Amino acid sequence: MAGMKEQQFTEEKPLLPEQRGVDSDVQDKGEEASGGLPCPASPAPLNNPPPPSRPTHRWHVIARHWLRQTRRRTSGVLPESCEQLMPAGDWKEHDVETPYGMLHVVIRGAPKGNKPAILTYHDVGLNHKLCFNTFFNNEDMQEITKHFVVCHVDAPGQQMGASQLPQGYQYPTMDQLAGMLPTVVQHFGFKSIVGIGVGAGAYILAKFALIFPDLVEGLVLLNIDPNGKGWIDWAATKLSGLTSTLPDIVLPHLFSQEELMNNTELVQSYRQQISNSINQFNLQLFWNMYNSRRDLEMSRTGTMLNAKTLKCPAMLVVGDNAPAEEGVVECNSKLDPTNTIFSPPPL
Repeated sequence: MAGMKEQQFTEEKPLLPEQRGVDSDVQDKGEEASGGLPCPASPAPLNNPPPPSRPTHRWHVIARHWLRQTRRRTSGVLPESCEQLMPAGDWKEHDVETPYGMLHVVIRGAPKGNKPAILTYHDVGLNHKLCFNTFFNNEDMQEITKHFVVCHVDAPGQQMGASQLPQGYQYPTMDQLAGMLPTVVQHFGFKSIVGIGVGAGAYILAKFALIFPDLVEGLVLLNIDPNGKGWIDWAATKLSGLTSTLPDIVLPHLFSQEELMNNTELVQSYRQQISNSINQFNLQLFWNMYNSRRDLEMSRTGTMLNAKTLKCPAMLVVGDNAPAEEGVVECNSKLDPTNTIFSPPPL
């Protein structure tokens, strides 16, 4: 990580369709349907032992529990009650200076030997409290987290009570948001992390794992969309901003059309939380940057020359009729099937 601060990222702008990667057209439909082979809970054969720094059983336990907790979700949004926030307890808040600005980080516990930290990253329109509160307050999850340090990262300006970012502030690109995380890992002395990300947070953690594979032991990615946004998508987003409030623009990213049409109590609760709990100016900056993202540059080995994909085990989760369902399926087609668990929505 000595050269971390020298890591440079290009500014992200929407790409024309012909400029985007063509590897998404080279997909193995049979492997998509099967979702790849499950990650074994037992050690690999003796002739191919896993590296001692990556004991997969730890990642596997966390991933399986995440799956149990999220299986019933339609859109993949986790909390059922946004009003019951994490008790203060032994959670400690930190502001960490990174090469691309300040990050708000909440920590519980301390690094335990060579065990990885559980590091979470929330979706756009949420923060760590709204996104992960119910999951980490679950009694079963308490049994797991008592053995690990837990690190929640809030995207710049998205935490509750955040001050409005100054006019003219250049919000970090998605690549730069990923490039902020090694500083967090180094600051707290983590040896490695197991990442849990939702939506935009899943994209950021996947990008982080591609750039810094040695720091990531495993990933649980919920509703990840690996595709960038083209000019048509960008224009549609701009036009919708002229006729809709920001919460109503963000909600279709978080919920299925069925849920929005039914205007469920959960949807109403989130509309209120997005309006009142997150600074709207800051949220607009994060939303704009997420919708200017580029394709995650990864392809399954053998599908193209110099293919690059995630080296760590990964679990992909998507809810019924989730807005990102097609993106998650495509992401699965880009990953190593022997190292990936894909949990498609039940038929």
